[in-house]
Amino acid sequence: MRSGGAQDRLGPYILREPLGHGPAGIVYRATESDTGREIALKVVALTPDTGGDSLLRDLKATNDIHIATSLRHPGIVRVHHVDAIDGSTATEMEYVRGMSLRDLLSIAGRIPPERAIVIACQALDSLAYAHARRAVHSNLKPTNILIRHDGLAQISDFGFRNHCPNQSTTHAAPIHSYAAPEELDDADPPDRRSDIWSIGVVLFQMLCGRLPFPVTDPHDRAAWRRGLRANPPTAIAKFLPDAPGALEAILDRALQYKCADRFQTCREFLNALYATGLCAGMDENEEENEDRQEATYKRIDNRLRAEIPADEETALPELLRAFSQSNPDWEDSVALLRHSDVIKPPEEQIAPPEPHAIALTAEEVDQLEKIETRLKSLLTQDEIPVEAESLLDLDGTIRGALFKTAVVNQSRSLERASNSSTLSPDASLHRKVNTSPIVNARDGAEMELIPAGEFTMGSNGFSEDNTPERRITLADYYMYRYPVTVAQYRKYCEETAYPMPYAYWRCEETDPIVGVTWDEAQSYCEWAGIRLPTEAQWEKAARGCDGLTFPWGNQFDQRSNHRLIPKNSGRTSPVGSCPSGASPYGLMDMVGNIQQWCLDLYDSDYYKSAPVENPPGPAIGTGGRATKSGLVQKLFNKNMPQSTSGVDQRVVRGSSWKDFHESFAFSFRRETYSPGVRLPWVGFRCVSPGPIPLE
Repeated sequence: MRSGGAQDRLGPYILREPLGHGPAGIVYRATESDTGREIALKVVALTPDTGGDSLLRDLKATNDIHIATSLRHPGIVRVHHVDAIDGSTATEMEYVRGMSLRDLLSIAGRIPPERAIVIACQALDSLAYAHARRAVHSNLKPTNILIRHDGLAQISDFGFRNHCPNQSTTHAAPIHSYAAPEELDDADPPDRRSDIWSIGVVLFQMLCGRLPFPVTDPHDRAAWRRGLRANPPTAIAKFLPDAPGALEAILDRALQYKCADRFQTCREFLNALYATGLCAGMDENEEENEDRQEATYKRIDNRLRAEIPADEETALPELLRAFSQSNPDWEDSVALLRHSDVIKPPEEQIAPPEPHAIALTAEEVDQLEKIETRLKSLLTQDEIPVEAESLLDLDGTIRGALFKTAVVNQSRSLERASNSSTLSPDASLHRKVNTSPIVNARDGAEMELIPAGEFTMGSNGFSEDNTPERRITLADYYMYRYPVTVAQYRKYCEETAYPMPYAYWRCEETDPIVGVTWDEAQSYCEWAGIRLPTEAQWEKAARGCDGLTFPWGNQFDQRSNHRLIPKNSGRTSPVGSCPSGASPYGLMDMVGNIQQWCLDLYDSDYYKSAPVENPPGPAIGTGGRATKSGLVQKLFNKNMPQSTSGVDQRVVRGSSWKDFHESFAFSFRRETYSPGVRLPWVGFRCVSPGPIPLE
C-alpha cells in the first residue's frame, strides 16, 4: 500500500476509510481511481514468512470466492473479483450503505422481536438460496450481516472461510462465539446446518441482547468447546418473559448440539419463524417471478422431452442432468446442471410452499430465459450439410454434433473465401481445415502451421498497455498445438539431468507443466530445437487474423475457461480438455488452463511503437504491471524482493485455472511476471519459424 498525497492507494483503488477488520483482512470503503465507482475492498496482506500449508489454504479459498462471485441474490453482498496488488490480496465487493448488525446491537442493546425475526428471515432466505447452490458460509456473525439503509439484511464474506488468519496485520483474533460445535471440534466439515446454528445464536442475541451460552472470552476456542458441551442454551424467557412459546421452541431446535437434531434446511427454519406471525414487513410480492420461472421451466421441459427419450414420470431435474452430461461442451450445460440441483421434484417439495425461499432470483430467471432461447435455437437447426460434415473429424473431437450452427457458418465462410480473390491466405478462416499437424521429433509435440499474413493485434480501450489496435504482418511459423506437458518436460529432465519442478498436486502426464521459470522454459526450447513465441506470434495464434475477442469467437461462454467449471478442483486439467475452445488454427488451451511465458520483455508502450512487420519484442523492458501481479504469487516465491521496480519482467499470455472473470480470457490481454518466479498456473508452449527438426 502506498500513500498518494493525503489519500492511501492500493493499485487502482483510493482507500477512503476502514469499515472493519478481522483475521481475514481489513475492509475499506474505496473508489476506483479511473471510474470513481464506490466499492468495498477487503485487503489481506501477504507476509514473507507465510508457509506452504497456509498457501494451499489460500488457493482453496479462491475456489470458495469463485462460488461467491456466482451468487446473485439481493440478500447477499456481491463479490466482483479478486486480485493481488502490491503484496496483498484485494477482493472487490459491493459497497453497502448502512451498518453492520454488530454496530446496531452495540447501539440498541437488543432488537424488538418483530424486527429481529424479519432480519433472521431475510438472512435465512439468502442462505437457503446459497445452500441450494452448494455454498456454505460457516462464518456467520453480526459483523457479517449488514443492515442496508432501506432495512434489508445482507450477508457478506461468502467465500472467505479458508483465508488464513493474519493477526500480525489485522490485530484481530478469530471469534468463536457463533461457531457450531462441529466446527469447534473439527470433527466434520461445516455444512448448511452449521450456518443454521450460527443464525440461531445471532437471533438469540438480537432478542436478548446477549449470547445463549455462559462463556466470556469469544477468542478462547477451547473454552467455547467446553461450554457448548456442558451447557444447554439459556431459555429466552429468562430475558424476554413475553416471548411466544413457539419462538423458544424454534431457538431450542436451532441450537441443538447434534446436527441431526437441528433444522435440516434454512427453509424449514424460515417457515417455522414465519408461522409465528411475527414477520411483519416481509415482502410477499414474488408471484410474478415465480410465474416466469415456472413458464420457462415448462418450455425447457417440452424442448428436452422432444430431444431426449423419456417417459412422463421423468422429472425435469433428471432431464437437465441427462442433457447436460450428454452435451458437456455446450456453452450453457454447466448452468443447466446447476439448475438441476435447485429444482425439487414434486414429492420433495415442502407443503405449503415456502413464501420467502424461491428457487431462483429475478436475475437468475432472466438468465434462464436467455438459456431457453439459445436452447431453442440449438435444437431446431437444420441437418449438417455433407460438405460441412467432414470438418467434424479433422482432429478427432474439436467439434461435436451440438455445434451445428458453428459448423454451418464455417462452411459458408469457406465458400465466401473461395469466391474472393482479395483475401489474405488465411482471412475469414475460423478454423484450420486443410493441414495436418507435424511432429517435433525431439519431444513428440504436435505443431500447427500459422500461415503468413496480417492479423489484428491489441485492443482499443481495454488497457493502456495494449493500445492501439493495429494490423500486424507476420511470416509463417509453426506453434505447439498444446502447452508443453509433464511427460514432455520429464523427458527433457531425464536427458539433461535437470530436476523436475515442485509438484503442487498429483500431476497426470498429460497435464501442462507448471512451476517453471522463464529461463527454464528457454532451456527446454534450446533442447527441443525451438523457442518461445513472441507476443505477436502468441496473439495471432490465439485470435486469428480477424481479431477475435476470445480464441473461439467474440462471445464469452464456459467452454474454454476451466475456472468456470464447478468440478474443477483448483488445479490444471489435461491439455485439450476443452476442445470446443480451440483457436482458429486448432491450438488448444490458449486460455483457461495455464498462462504461458512469451519471449518478450515487458514494455508498457511497445504496442504504440512496435514495427508492423514481425515485431521482435522490445530491446529494453520497463519493469512490470504492478497491479496485475497475479493472485498470491508472492507466497509461491517468498524469497523474492517485495518490490520489483527496476526488474525487467517477461510477458505471459492467456488465462489459467485460477481466473474466473471473462476479461481474463481476452486473447489480447497481457500480464507480466519476474522471470525467476515459479507459479502453479504458469507454463509455456513453443514455436519454430521455418523448418523444424524432423526424423
